[in-house]
Formats: sequence, structure tokens, C-alpha cells
Amino acid sequence: MFAAPSVIARAVLGVLLATLLGGLLDDPVAGAMAGVGAFICGIGTLLSPLRHRVVNALGMAAAFSAMAVLGALVHGTTWLFLLLLAVAAFAAGLWRTLGVAPGIRGCLTLIGLMITADLAPDVHGGLVMAGWIATGTGLVVVVQLLPPYDPRFAAQRRALAALYRSLAEGSVSADSAALGRSAPFTASRQALDLLPQFSRPPAAAMFGLLGEAERIRRALQTVRLTVPASAAAGNQEALAAAAQVLGDISRTVASGREHRTPEDVWALLESWEATSPLRSPCDLAARLRAAEEQPTWSTRRLPGLLAEWLRLQDRLLPDLLTGYADVGATDLAAVDELRARSRQIREHLEAAVEQSHAEPARQRDPWSTVQLEQISAQVSTVAGCVTLLREHLPRTAQETVPELTELADPLHEHLGALARAAAGAETVAPGALRSVFDSFAASSGLPAETSGGSDSAAASRAVALSAATVDAIEALTATIASRHHPRRHAAA
Repeated sequence: MFAAPSVIARAVLGVLLATLLGGLLDDPVAGAMAGVGAFICGIGTLLSPLRHRVVNALGMAAAFSAMAVLGALVHGTTWLFLLLLAVAAFAAGLWRTLGVAPGIRGCLTLIGLMITADLAPDVHGGLVMAGWIATGTGLVVVVQLLPPYDPRFAAQRRALAALYRSLAEGSVSADSAALGRSAPFTASRQALDLLPQFSRPPAAAMFGLLGEAERIRRALQTVRLTVPASAAAGNQEALAAAAQVLGDISRTVASGREHRTPEDVWALLESWEATSPLRSPCDLAARLRAAEEQPTWSTRRLPGLLAEWLRLQDRLLPDLLTGYADVGATDLAAVDELRARSRQIREHLEAAVEQSHAEPARQRDPWSTVQLEQISAQVSTVAGCVTLLREHLPRTAQETVPELTELADPLHEHLGALARAAAGAETVAPGALRSVFDSFAASSGLPAETSGGSDSAAASRAVALSAATVDAIEALTATIASRHHPRRHAAA
């Protein structure tokens, strides 16, 4: 498969420069051999490169030039030339097992061996020809440094974009075998396997995308197999939405730029989950959400991840506080499901913070490295408070603390505003939630410390956990508000 027009333009420019060089020197041999070297090396750069284009051109130039030198050295020994040609041709055939492009490159290098072995007048003349061939290939390497520049890991991005494009097409295809094709997965694995070890930490998101693609394929296959005929219309609508999201992921991976905001994607998937009575489409939506979080730089994904996590706390914490009003007032299964989803988002958030250390400093907006570490720690602290609130929900009527329900609405408003602030909207003024809690504590008459008796102990423990939760959220609010480009504050 041939590359973009800009890649073709670079190859043509290399040939033109080689020809111009021969004309300026008024040397027909120099012009011809440099042109041949630039032409063959340029063809090699057009063939679906899996590495950086400079590395790809340099490898092709070195191989073609080396074969030209070898051809010049064996020029006078026919039997040795034929033996080397047979061995090299056999090796080039073996390269075909690695793919069409490597096989063609292997055949192209043989041309260098045959040119100098057949056309050179003698060894010295052959080496001169090989030198001009190397000059032409060098010009092709140099022009690879010219713009336009691709995003980092361009070849890996192309392979993953093609993989997600195939999933998008397969999700709405009438052919059930469309989701079973392994070629896009194999191409993506091969592209990622070529990355050197030092490049893998920054490319961690793409390895995550490959894993999510396999899970998405299984979820799509499950939807096809488990959704009954009575739900066929809704299933087609869900699969069309899945194809739309997968197409957006493919375009985002290829370009490095978001084609749909994470908020829009999450809203689409959440509405899908809310209206679907089946588990398998909901699993698919979760997989799509995880994949949508992967494509761009980790720190570019962090605001969306943090906003999504805060939206889950916005649903979770008010439910937990309401659960203190009476025994069984909260649906524990729903709470535990929200906690599980919250844990998954938090793991993605922590992984993105770790990956951000290997990324360029200019990508670390809107928070600095230190602030990102603080956010990660404060998110863990809030999660710990949520766990304790869940563990100490009242089991008897004596342990209920109905006054805590007064905090549910202020928490809902604050966390909703904080989620919007994390996504880039107006920041939330630190201290607002703490003021609400202090007013509540003063007016409720609840004990701040244990004064004896199991009822008093349960109430004071609930108040202490609520206070710790408020403090943790306030600390997170202050860090979010300290972003590089603070906007005007909005009281929650």
C-alpha cells in the first residue's frame, strides 16, 4: 500500500535533486547513477513504512548502496556473482513472509547488485558508480527531513486506525464473518512490536488500544449472538452508534486530534446503556468508553478521565449519604456497580498520570507534573472515603443518621460543577463545600466526637467520615483550580 501524496512528493524531489546534481557536475555517470539510487530508494520509502520515515529511508539506502558495492567487487568473477545473486534472491524471497512491502524492498536491493556487476567497466569504475548510487540514496534520506511532519508513531497510528475502521465496518455489516478477520489485528501487533523499548512507555496508550480492540470485537460478537429478534431494531441502533464511536476513534488515532469531545461520546454511550435492557450492549459501551480514552497524549486525556470520574462520584456520594437515612435506603447493588466503574476510570487516570512523565513537557497542560501527582493522590483519598462510607452504612435503625441527607444536594451540585471544571469549564472556588458542611455541622447538633453509647458512636463516625470526604474533595477542588490557565471562579 502506498503512502500519502507528501511521501510521493519527497521521493520525486529526491530524484530531481539527483538529476540536477549530475547536470551541475556535467557528469553523465554521476547523474544516471545518483538518479537510479534516488529512484530505487524513493520507491522503498513509498511502501507502507512501519518505522519512522527517516529510519525507513536510511535502511533502504544502506541496503541498496551495500549491494551496489558488492556488485562492483564481484564484477570480474562471474561464478561468484551468480552464486551471490542466487543467495540474495533466495533471501529476498524469504523477506516476503514478513509482508508484501518487505518482499518488494528485498527485490529492489538486488537491482543494486546487478547494476554494478553488469555495467561496471572494472572494479574501480564499479566503486565510483556505487558511490554515486549512495549519493542519490543519501539525497532521499535528507528530503525525509522536510515537512509536513506526521504525528509521532505515525505507522503504528495508521495500523490501529485501520483496525478500528474495520471494527466500525464490521459492527454494522450483515456478514457475521466481518468481525472475525484477523489481518487488521496482526498488522497492528507487528507495527507495535517494531517499537524499541525506549519508545514503548510513551506509546502505552496504543498498546492499550490494541487490547481494547480485541475486547470490543468480543463484545460485538456477543451482541450479535445474544440479542433476541424482538430487540433487533434497538440492536441495530446501538450497533450504528458503536460504529460511529469506533469511526471517531479511528480518525482520532490517525490524526492525534479529537474528532468528537469525550463528553459527547460519554453522553451517547450513557444514554445507550440507560435505554438498553440487555447486559451485552452495556458491556460493549463500557469497552468503547475505555477505548475512547486512549488515542491521544495521556495528559490530553486526563481532563476527560477526571471529569468522568467526578461524574461517577456525583452519582455515588449522594446515594451513599441518602443511605444513612434508613436501613436499606440505598440500592447496594447499584452502588457497588458505580464503585466498580469508578475504580476502572481511576485506574485509567493513574496510568495516564504515570505515562505523562514520558511525554513532552509541552503536552502537560492544563496541569504540571506535580499537580498531576497531587490529583492522582487526592482522587485515591476520595475513593478511600467512599469505600468507608459504603462499609459503614447503617445495618440497624439505631445506626441511622438521617441528618446526613442534607449534604446530598450540596455535594451533587459541587461535584457536578467540579466535573465541568475538570473538563475545561469555569473553575470551582475552593472552600465553598467546606462552608456548607460547617453550617450543617453547627445546625444539625450531631456529635463531632464519640461521647459514649453505640448510637452516639455511629453518628460521630458518620460525621467524621463525611468531614473527611468533604476535606478530600476540597483538596481536589483546589488542585483543579490551580491549572496553568485559570478561568474565573464559579461558586458551586
